[in-house]
Amino acid sequence: MGNEFDLIDTFPEFMDYWNKSQKDNASEEIKTWESYYKTNYPELFEKIVQDYTESGLNWEDIARDKIFPINVDRFSVMEQACANLRKIIKDLYKDSEISKFHLPRITFVIYLGLGNGAGWATDYDSRPAILLGLENIVDMGWEGEIALKGLILHEMGHTIHYELRRERKINNGNGSLWTLYEEGFAQYFESRLIPSESWHQGLGQPGWVGWCEDHLSHLAELFLSEVEAGGETNRFFGSWFNVDGWKETGYYLGERVVNLMELPFNDLACLSPEDVGILMKNYLIEIS
Repeated sequence: MGNEFDLIDTFPEFMDYWNKSQKDNASEEIKTWESYYKTNYPELFEKIVQDYTESGLNWEDIARDKIFPINVDRFSVMEQACANLRKIIKDLYKDSEISKFHLPRITFVIYLGLGNGAGWATDYDSRPAILLGLENIVDMGWEGEIALKGLILHEMGHTIHYELRRERKINNGNGSLWTLYEEGFAQYFESRLIPSESWHQGLGQPGWVGWCEDHLSHLAELFLSEVEAGGETNRFFGSWFNVDGWKETGYYLGERVVNLMELPFNDLACLSPEDVGILMKNYLIEIS
């Protein structure tokens, strides 16, 4: 694969800007963050803001209530996470196993965001991109190399998924069952590339894998009941939510369901939204 990726690391320059700015309270810290990213990375800033706007939330409220001034005490850990990310990305692109998959040229963006996600597969500058949010990475306890490798592979799984569907002109779906499939596919890809399942979601939660395994039928039943009731299933995925005290259990559930399908990789990636809805529901019923 060679060096078929681009890397934008915003953090060192952000820290220089931060250290030179006057900040006596959380409001000034937020303004410093806004000034840096809005000026230097306007597309990234707009993505962060739009992510909350589309959910009916105010980004400044999120920044004040959940991000600043907490971030200030974590900058040293973020610096270590940043160094690990740069190393892991380069190492992964030397892995012959990854070269077997349909991976486009990806732009990796390391940044300090507002809790939008530790990893975010999207587009940036009209090209496939993976955004890596240091604040979420540290919050989840994923700053180590093992967790970060799993995280990056997970987001690569999303990118491959999107590209295969885009090339074949297959529409994406929506709703909770689609999210379970989409996240399950990315986790399935991660598990294929790491011989012993990484479950990076559990590395900041001791006992997570065992609990999910023991409560798989409970998770399937609970997810299905919320789908049928027309409720939200964010608590299965978002890092600010939980199911019975455990975060991100939907990734475990999704991978287990996708694994049960036993389809060739490309066929698994290119299911129609209609088939996804039927298959995911049927397998959830079977598991529960």
